[in-house]
Parts: sequence; structure tokens; C-alpha cells
Amino acid sequence: MLSLQRTALVLLIALISFSSSSVAGEWPSAQDGLRFALQDGMTPATFFGSEGTARLGWRLVPKGYGHLRHDGVLMLGHGGFAAEQRANELAGPLVSGENFSLALGIHVGETMSDGALLTVAAGGKNQFAVTQVGDALHVEFNGASGKKSIAAGEILPSTTTDLLVTANGESLTVYRDSAQIESVQWTRQQETSQEFSFYLGELSPKVAGWSGGLDGIGLYTRALTKEEIDVVHQEMKDVREGRPAVESVRVRAKLVGKSTVLTPAELAPYRQGLTVFLYDVEAVLSGDYDGSQLHVAHWTALDDTALPFGGLPMDSVLELQLEAYDDNPQLATENLSDDIVEDFSIPYFYDAGGRALRGLPVTPPK
Repeated sequence: MLSLQRTALVLLIALISFSSSSVAGEWPSAQDGLRFALQDGMTPATFFGSEGTARLGWRLVPKGYGHLRHDGVLMLGHGGFAAEQRANELAGPLVSGENFSLALGIHVGETMSDGALLTVAAGGKNQFAVTQVGDALHVEFNGASGKKSIAAGEILPSTTTDLLVTANGESLTVYRDSAQIESVQWTRQQETSQEFSFYLGELSPKVAGWSGGLDGIGLYTRALTKEEIDVVHQEMKDVREGRPAVESVRVRAKLVGKSTVLTPAELAPYRQGLTVFLYDVEAVLSGDYDGSQLHVAHWTALDDTALPFGGLPMDSVLELQLEAYDDNPQLATENLSDDIVEDFSIPYFYDAGGRALRGLPVTPPK
């Protein structure tokens, strides 16, 4: 059979608050902030603020090969997530530097790569960014005295760290895991009428960009106190520690069957889709699995673009890092082509290791 669960993925912004509530469609009060999250912790659907009002306009949408992990982490590399309706409001504080606080939970990939984790631009020119260069994080920004960069400490592969940045109109301060790294003078820029962009990932379409994931993303229109920074950092840790563990298995397997690989035109007006492939298991490299075959759901279309993996030749032998499909609730509303499935006793897995996203063109889709 061929099943299509037709709900487009959007990531929306939920309110977090130290005190009062606010009106939908407007920036929250000075005591509130915006925290990127998913309804019910995972469902890519309408968000509600702390006052119970839907924040329909404040959302991010996946671009290029940006996608979600099972725990809601936004996975970047060859793409990212962009604000389309409220870019000016989100980017404005980061451009002016007058008053803001930014929180980023950073999940470094197994293989580190240079690039931007967050990019804010005005008139197409970068004004504020968080980047990785070599084995270090950097916060880059423009002020009245020109461009500046703060080294925010070293990072290691397969690690997680929290970055918090505050500005009060006179200085910009960087914290790693709530410990202050550096504080530098930053005089705000003059107001600009240019259009802003707010992008998680690499804004330039000519590079593959940073490969890793982000969570706990928060933005406030004031400089948080050190005590509040400690609270935000602890909340980010608590959320991660409270996530259920997901078991994985690594196998070497041979492709013996494929479901119908839908083209972007066939998926329209929806922009991404998964396809179930059938494999014979040749070896279990790690984890536990005692079956001779398995079904694997791979991404074959993202951001209205067909992925080359959809044309994988039969009898190809691959190493796959897999998680149970049911352990990935972010996939529940995705388009799924599964007409290869005849024996429902053969388990469903998800290509959690991103095998379908390897070897992609350097230039991601628009």
C-alpha cells in the first residue's frame, strides 16, 4: 500500500515566561521570551503561548536538508531553518544590540565542520552570527565601531554545550554553560529600514555549512541577569535529561526492495517525504537485532527537492545506523511511501544516522 500522511512540517515558537503573559502577534513583554519548541514536545503543529494563545506567525520552516531528530533537536548541514513571517522582529534585537539575550543548545556532530549555527542578516549582509571555526565557537557581530568576534571556547566532537549571549546597549557578554567567557563593548548600530533574515544554519547557498544540531533556542528582548541565565541553563539541561533514551542498532545490509519513490511534483503541495526500503541483514555491527530482514524509512525528498538516495541501485550494501520508527514521533505526520511492505512482522526502522543525506551536492536546494 501507499500511505501519505499529509501534514507539512513547521517549527513554531512557544512562549516562556518569568512573569507576565502577552498578546499573540506581538513581541512579548520585557519579562517574557520566545523559546523554540514543538507542541506536546514533538508534534509539528500549532503552538500556544503561556497564556494559551496560538503564536501562528512566529515559526521556523525547514530549508534545504534541515530536519528534526527524535528528541526535537533541529539538525543542520546542507540546510537549516528560517523565519519567514517574523524575521524582522526576531532579528531586530540581534542587529541593534540594544537589549537582547540569546540561548542556543549546541549538539556537535561526530565529524566537526566549519560554518554558521545561526545567521542574522540585514539587506543580505551578515550582522550577527554564531559560528564554528576549527575546534572553537565564535560570536560575530557588527557594531558602531565595526565588526567584532568573541571566541566562545573550544568544542569537541559528539558533545553538547549551551551558549548564552546577552547585550544591554553598551556591552555584549558570552556565557558557556552559564559560566562567563568574555564581555566586550558593543555600541548599538543606527536603525535600519532594510529587511532582516533570521536563519538557523548557513545563510549562503554555496556551502554545506555546519553539521550538528540545535535545541533549547531562546530569545529575549532584554539582557537577562546572571541568576536568570543560570535558570535558563538548568532548564535546558533538565529537558535533555528528561528525554527518554532511544536504542539504536548498526547493521550492514543489502537493499532488496523499495517502495514507490514519490517525486516532488507527486508530493506537492507538500515539500518532503520518506520512502521505505527493504534490506537483507548481512551483519549486526552494534546493538541488538536478530531478524534476517528490516524495513528502513529514508528521506527521499526535502524542501521540494528529490534526494539522490532515492535512486540507490538494488543489491547495494550499506552500513546503517537505525532507530525504531515508533521511537521517532517527529515522523508521525510526515509523508510516507511504504507500498513495499507485505510482511508486517518485519520491523520498521528510521535512518537515524542520515545515510540518505550523505554525499549530497555541496550546493543545497533553494
